[in-house]
Amino acid sequence: MILEKSPKSFLKTRLYALYWMSSLLSNIGTWMQQVAEPWVVLSLSNSPFWVGLDSFAMNAPSLIFTLFGGILADRFDRKKIVLLFQTIQWLCILIMLTLLILGWLKVWMIVLISFLIGLTDSLSMPSFQTIIPSIVDEKEIPKALSLNSTQFNLSRILGPAIAGVVIAKY
Repeated sequence: MILEKSPKSFLKTRLYALYWMSSLLSNIGTWMQQVAEPWVVLSLSNSPFWVGLDSFAMNAPSLIFTLFGGILADRFDRKKIVLLFQTIQWLCILIMLTLLILGWLKVWMIVLISFLIGLTDSLSMPSFQTIIPSIVDEKEIPKALSLNSTQFNLSRILGPAIAGVVIAKY
């Protein structure tokens, strides 16, 4: 199959380029968090139980609240939903980082913040996963989805690698 446009041409579309770059950065951050947070929890608690509880707190909301996220995606502006919940997630991480730097971070705070991040992620994921058709032409959707998959897999490589460097250095 001969491509009419290369995947690179999608980055010339401002809205898709912004979406792609912000998705890449967000996913890198998520993967960094997936590596660094259990290490911080274990360092603070020396307890595998707290590591497991933190992981459960972040992932369990998706079992219940993703359905409500689908309702939000169907009834409201998906771009605004994604922006709102990504902002909340960013603020959660900023709060956790600030508490860590100040030496005030406790394990229960991490678990609570993880739950909030998991909740906002489950509410925004249906909007996030269905936003591409609203920012590219219908005939370009398969190519945009392919490029988006590339971004996701790239972040799966870069995020843990960056987290490992940061943990080792600091």
